[in-house]
Order: sequence, then structure tokens, then C-alpha cells
Amino acid sequence: MSFNEIFKQPAYTLLRKAISEHIAPLTLVIGSGASKPAGLPDWQGLRRLIQLHLDNLRDAKWDEDPKFDDIKFRVAKASDDYWSFFDAARELLTPATFNGIVRNALDIPHDISSTTYERLFELNPRGVVTLNLDRLTGEAFSKSNQGEYILPIYGFDLSKKWHVITDERPFLVYIHGHVSDSDTWVLTKHQLNQLRATKAHELFLSYLYLNYTVIFYGISVDDLAISERLVSLKESGFEAPRLFWLTNRKDQQASKWASDNNVQRIFYTANKDSDHSSVVNAIVNDINSFKSHDVEIEPTSPARIFDTELRNSEDPRSIANKNPEDVRKILSNLLAEEIGSSNGSDVYDIFERFSEKYDFAIQTRSFYRAKGESDRYFFGYKLHFPELGKGNFGSVYLAETKDGDFFALKIMHSHILQAREMLGGFRRGVNSMKILTMNKVAGVVPLIEAFEMPPTLVMSHVAGNSLEELFSEISRYSWRFKLKIISGVASIVDSCHKLPEMVLHRDIKPSNIMLEGLDFESMDYSNVFVLDFDMSWHKGSSEKDVVFESRDDFGYLAPEQTSSSMVSSARSTKVDSFGLGITTYALFGGQHPIPGQYMSEAWMNKIRAATRSRYDGNWKCFPERLARAIFGATTFEQERRLDFSSLKSRLEKVNSTILSSKEVAIDIIAEEILCRIADGREYLWDDILDKGKVGFVDGFSVTISSNIGDRTVTIEIDYLDKGSKAHKKRNELLGQCKEDLDMFCRDRGYNVSRINLNHGLLGFTLTIHNCSSVKGCLEVSRGIFSAISPSLNIY
Repeated sequence: MSFNEIFKQPAYTLLRKAISEHIAPLTLVIGSGASKPAGLPDWQGLRRLIQLHLDNLRDAKWDEDPKFDDIKFRVAKASDDYWSFFDAARELLTPATFNGIVRNALDIPHDISSTTYERLFELNPRGVVTLNLDRLTGEAFSKSNQGEYILPIYGFDLSKKWHVITDERPFLVYIHGHVSDSDTWVLTKHQLNQLRATKAHELFLSYLYLNYTVIFYGISVDDLAISERLVSLKESGFEAPRLFWLTNRKDQQASKWASDNNVQRIFYTANKDSDHSSVVNAIVNDINSFKSHDVEIEPTSPARIFDTELRNSEDPRSIANKNPEDVRKILSNLLAEEIGSSNGSDVYDIFERFSEKYDFAIQTRSFYRAKGESDRYFFGYKLHFPELGKGNFGSVYLAETKDGDFFALKIMHSHILQAREMLGGFRRGVNSMKILTMNKVAGVVPLIEAFEMPPTLVMSHVAGNSLEELFSEISRYSWRFKLKIISGVASIVDSCHKLPEMVLHRDIKPSNIMLEGLDFESMDYSNVFVLDFDMSWHKGSSEKDVVFESRDDFGYLAPEQTSSSMVSSARSTKVDSFGLGITTYALFGGQHPIPGQYMSEAWMNKIRAATRSRYDGNWKCFPERLARAIFGATTFEQERRLDFSSLKSRLEKVNSTILSSKEVAIDIIAEEILCRIADGREYLWDDILDKGKVGFVDGFSVTISSNIGDRTVTIEIDYLDKGSKAHKKRNELLGQCKEDLDMFCRDRGYNVSRINLNHGLLGFTLTIHNCSSVKGCLEVSRGIFSAISPSLNIY
């Protein structure tokens, strides 16, 4: 099978698009086939080795006793079930011997470069789940992350280290355990049942398969035999949308497993190890160079047909002599019939010809509405004037039915009929709303129905205030109020992204965010809604994107939406990252963005000024943490921009801490200590590594990092001696500083596990286990101040 044949497979095109469009972070599930080229045994090879030891043990027992009954040995050897075999082998060999055999087989010298791990990890997966016990996956994944230590998570640790998986950092799960620690192994039926009985295991699979794009690779027949029940969602009752299996297997067992778990297979041919490597190389190169685009597909079915008399041969001019409401019904019926009888690929040619043929009736009657009683009915709905709002694509009215029910009715602007891209955008928005309504996405106003001519949609009416209406007074609203809104919007948009159709909004701005039930005294509200999907995109839509070169709210659009020369695709979740990031800046800063200001050298300083405005919270690091999120989301280059799921995670982490400080993320604790030590100075913080540093005069510095696995904060205090004369004195002062800090931590009950003078360096390290609140951060930072200030004279 050639590479082109692989690339043409529907499952592969969907995988490539999912990765390119950043719909969800990528996770790789690695089987034993990936480690085999390095000389390590797969499950079958491990079983053969254990069987050899069982045979030797049986022979030895026969030598001792010719009447020895080997029934247990024969049952083990005949077993087709790996779990039963390992159970029996562990009992017959004794646990210590069994563990030693497994360890000796898998913990051997190896060469990562002979495997496909390094190339696979160039796809930048957020997480890796390995079905192997060997070290290869961890070593390669760590190497791909600039050599940073990646905290391993074992099957039985899932509940204790759940926060690692849901955080933004890379995660590595050894579902069967790690070769170095037999206590982590899941090889026997008893261990399997124990793990599968834990709620964390089921929750992990559900979370992984619903929130990530998952690629299975290196899954052998034996991986399915021993791991199927550890990675299966067969009993869950839902279909995960983005599961892919890169495989050369076409056997019945593989087909059944893929079908049962809703996994899409991507086939390739491989007769030797080098074939697997060649396929992975080609796929990684293709995905990393791919830019998303769409093929034409049939549009959705036309709007409903009205029960009204019409004659297809009626002269277009004579139609215009009827009253506007009748004209709308006649034209909508005619257009719906023409679209319905077409093959679906020429819908916009039909619109263009239809608009030219019935131009007089369309422009003079169909769009007409007025306050007069007979002229305010639109497709049977009674319009209330003035309009509720107007956007780039249409005007929205409060509309009432004969039964007294209220809806929101949106009528497309008449001039858009001559602008095919704008017309396509409006119709695509209607289709997006149909998808969101069908999936009952919270925070999106449901679509009731739509009409063809003039293009009109009817939505549920939700009474509220848009952020644009509140914008002139936004500077007086609290920091918490604004963050709660932005975090809510992030959750809504992320839900749209996670649908199988992947709906992108692409026009996030204050006028498209509405608060329902806003109380102006308490500044509380019942719900937040995201409005107006005219700029949206979803999988399967064939309309060409609108490129705006100017409009009143130009500053809210991502660079790839404002220039047709941009290489980056506007069909990426990172477009919504930009929109939400720039909206957050506007909301906190109290002013609309200027087009292109994100390219200014002073951009980060402007963001900091915005996030610090009116901040009165106890957590001093939150304005800086929010500023970094905005800056990362509004980067000009799409590839370097923060993906939407990460932006949502950062916003939610701050918002949830403000709402409840019972379980504070350890990286927030660590940054808070650093922020207080910095005392107004600028400091560096890496949100991926959860590590930061602040420097003082004369080479003195404090570095702080957190370990989300055991919830510890590590503080390193160092001094770079610039001259030999000061060395002895500084060394003595640091020693005194160390003793003061040790005493401070002991007096306040902090569990300090390690505190020592760094040999050969002027500095020391301490690790704190139980600092978990604002008060604790304040105490630690004050303790460090009191210890280092008098001794080192750094201020």
C-alpha cells in the first residue's frame, strides 16, 4: 500500500484534520509492537519466556519425584487467556521468581532510536498511555519534552494523581505498571479486577476518549488479548468521536475490537520493522505540514414549505404586486423547491440566479418590514420595534406569535444576497445552530426554524444584556465578575468544539456574549450565552470563509481572519483562542482593542495593566497568571498560540480557586509564594513546567517549582558569587539563612523533607509538603524574606 493510499483513507483525513484544527489535545496509546524493534519482547515473547521457566521448573520436580502430578503446569500452558496464564505462572513460580523473570526480560539495555517513538512524539501529544511495562515510552516522551522529567502515573495511582491528567502538563500513564516496581503491575486477574473496580479507571477512560484525539499504535494481537478490558469503553453506552487506530491488522479480532469501541482504523501494509518506521515517518511529515481545508458536500435540507397558492410560471413582476408577507412565502417556496431538486453542489448558483430573476420582488417586498400593523408580520411572527440589535450579517427583532409566545427573529441584510461569501456565512451559521440545538449545548440559544427568502432564522428569546451594552460601565465591575463570565464563555465554546462536527464560533466579542437575569445591585446573573454564529464553521461545511479587511470590531478578529495571504487556516480552534483572549483583555481593561496592537512590543505591558485593574483578591499572582493566558492566546503566529482547551483550563483554574479555596492547585501555591517573594518585581513563570524564578541584586535568585504528583513546593535559593573576596562571607550568610529557614518551617508546622547546603554552590534547597492556602503562602514568603533580607541585604 502506497503512502497516497493511506492518506486517502477517510479515517486518516479525519485524524489529520482533527490534529490540524486543534479540536482536542492529542494522546497516544502505545502497544507492545512499538518496543519490539528495540529488542524487547512483546506479550507473546514474554509469555514464551515465562513458559520456558515453567517447563524447567516442571522438569526439576519430575527429577525429584517421578510421580509428580503436573496438572497445574499443563492447565497453565494450555490456557488461551493471558490473565489466567500469568495468574498460574505467578503461583507456580512464586511471586518473587515471577517478578524477577519479568524484570530481567524487560529491563534490559535498549536503543530508542531503533523505534518509532521519537517520530511519533513529534506530533506533540499532550499525553501518552502505554500498555508496556518497559522504560522506552517514558524515556522517549521525556526526551521529546526537552528532557524534562515526566511524572509517571500507574493504573492504581489514577485517583491520587487525577489532577496530573486534567492539568495542562504532559502526562504519562503506565496502565499495566512499570517494570521497576512490581507493586504497580497489572498482570493477573486479581489485579485486573481490582483496577477495573476503581471509579478512577472508568473515569479516566471516559475523560480520555471524550476530551482527546486518541491514536492507538503498535497494538498487537496480544495487546488486545491482555489489554482490551483495560482500554475498552464497550460498556459505557456512548460513542467517543475521535479514536483512531494506525494498524496493519485486518483480522476478525481487530475488526470486532475497533467496532465495539468506535475506533476508526487507518490501514497500512508492513512486512518488516522498517515498513512500520517508513509509514510513521510519512504520516508525521504529512500531518505536520497539513493545513485544513474542506471538500464540497451536500447542504442541509431546505427550509419548510408554506401552505400557500403559487404558480411556478407566475411572472416575477406580478409576484411583487402582492403584499410583503405573501411575497416572502411564495419566494421561499420557490427557492426551497429549486434547492430541493438540485444535486446540492450548486446551491449558491441557484441563489444567484434566483436573486437575479426575482430581484424586484425580493428588494421591494420580501425584505420590507415596518411599524404599521399590516407590515410588521414576518413569516407569521409579529415584529417588535425597534430592533434588538444589528450585526455584520443581519438584524435581530423581538418577535411574537399569535399565541403570545416570544422569540428572537434574525433577518439577513439585503445587500448580502449579492455577496456569496456573506450569504454562505449566514447559511452556515444556521446549520451550526441546528447542530448545537440538536446536541442541546448549554449556553447557546436554540434554533426554532429557518426560512429561505429572505434568509431568516427564528431562535428562542432569552432576555438579557450583552457585554457590549454594559461596556461603557465595565470598568466599575469587579475582577471576579469578569473572570466568571469569561470562564463561562470558555466552557460553552469548548463544548461546541468537542462535538463530532466541531463547531467553531470565530467571532467572540462583547456584543456576542449575553448575561441572562443580571442583577445590577448584586452583579449576579443566572446564565451566560454565546450568540451569533454567522462567522462559525463546522465539519462538512463547504462555504468559503469571509475575510474581513475592515469592520467596526476589527480588533477582535484573529490575524488569519483579516488577511487572505495568511498561511494559517481560519478553521482551527485557535481562532477562538484569539477571540476569547482579546475579549478578556477588553473586558478587564475597559476598552476595545485596536487592530494589530497584539504585535506591539508593549503588548504584554498593556495586558498586565488591564488584568491588574481593580484587582482586590487575596491571591497576588492571579493578575499575572491571567495576563500570561491572554498573551499566549493572542499570539500572531497560530502555531505558537495557546490552544483553546489550554486557555479554558487556565481560566477555570483561577476561577475555581476564587470560588472555593479548599483544593488549590499546587502550581498556584508555588507561583503565589514566588509572587510574594518578588514583592512587585517581574518574575518568570512557565505554565507548562510549573516553575518560576525571580532575580535580585548581586546575583541572588529564588527558583520555585511544584510537583503535582505529591503536591510539594520546592524552593531553591542561590547566589552567583561575582568575586572571590565575597565568597567566604556570603557562604557564611547563606548558612545562617538556611538555619533561619529551617527554624521558621519547624516552628510553623511545615513538613520540610529536604533542606541542605548545595555543595560547590552558594545556595540550598527546601521542599515543603503542606502549604495549601493563601495564609500558608504568606507565611512561607515572609519566612524567606525574614531569613534572607538581613543576611544578604538584597533590598
